[in-house]
Order: sequence, then C-alpha cells, then structure tokens
Amino acid sequence: MAYADVPPRVNVPTRHTSTWLQKVWYVVGCAFAGAALGIPAGFLWITAADPPSAALTTDGVFFGETELDKQVGVTLWLLAVGVTLGLLAGLVVGWFGRRHGVVTVLAVLALCATATLVTYWTGIQLFGPADESTQLAGAQVGDQITRDLEVGTLVAHFGWPIGGLVGGLAAMFRWPQHRAVVPVLPTSSSVVAD
Repeated sequence: MAYADVPPRVNVPTRHTSTWLQKVWYVVGCAFAGAALGIPAGFLWITAADPPSAALTTDGVFFGETELDKQVGVTLWLLAVGVTLGLLAGLVVGWFGRRHGVVTVLAVLALCATATLVTYWTGIQLFGPADESTQLAGAQVGDQITRDLEVGTLVAHFGWPIGGLVGGLAAMFRWPQHRAVVPVLPTSSSVVAD
C-alpha cells in the first residue's frame, strides 16, 4: 500500500488589519499633518520665490520686464515646492498606510489638499510681502516696493497632489505581500491499492 503525497498548499492574500474607524482616523490625521506641513512650505515658497520689487520714484512704482518675469517664478516655485514636499509626504503616508489598504490613497489626497491650501494661505498672508497700498502709504522715494503675490495658473496648486500621489503609489508598490498558507484537500483517496 502506498500513500498519496501530502496535500499541496495554496497562498491566499491576507486582508488588511485595520478597522474602518482606524482608517477614518488615519485620513483625518493625515489632513492635520498636511495643515502642519503647509506652514513651513509656505515659508519655503516665499523665500525661494523672490517676488518682483521696484524702487519708488517721484512718478510712482514701475515694474520692468525683468521684475515682472519674477512673477512667473512665484508660480513655478509654488509648483516646485508642492511637488517636492508632496512626493516626500506621499512616500511616508503610503509606507505607513499599508495596513489601511486602498484608503491610504484618500489619506494622501487629504494631506495634499490641506497642505496646498495652507501653503498658499500662509505664503500670502503670513510670510508674503504686505499689500502694495500698505507699502506705499508709508514709503519714501527710493524705498523698495514689492508687488502683490499672484499665482498665474491653477496648475501650480496641483503640485502637492501630484507629488503626493506619485510618492504614495511608489510606497504602495513596495508593500510586502503577506500571504496565508491554506492547505488544499485532496480530491482522491489517500490510500492507493496495489
């Protein structure tokens, strides 16, 4: 009498270990993290952007072509800061979100949307130059007047989400593939007659 081989084993993907409440808290926590990251990002944006400025003359303030070209730089720097920091944030959120599954994509988007709004608001309101009319009110001839900040295109506001999604997806593709081993029962008798 011979015995059949040991039953084969089949790899079955395991489910994620977090509950829906934990997933919701992860998304909310990432939104708050985005708000916190937006503050230094706004400072970084304004520091790197170098908004246009010109000296006050007896005839007023005239921004030449060179200075107005800096306005394009303001927009590009907002995009560059968003893509760079969004990429790094997306990598972190994507890596630590592996137990939350696909909800991690929502967490990345929540972080990036919040960070975009806070970066823009803090850059303009907290770290940017004062309003032109306020600067002119107390200025004398020869003082430098900085132009109001303007972002020339809405695309610049998508820097955070673009970078975040690229970073998040890169981290998600590196998630370990946990698999459970499930034995498969044989379909025939385990004893073979001679």
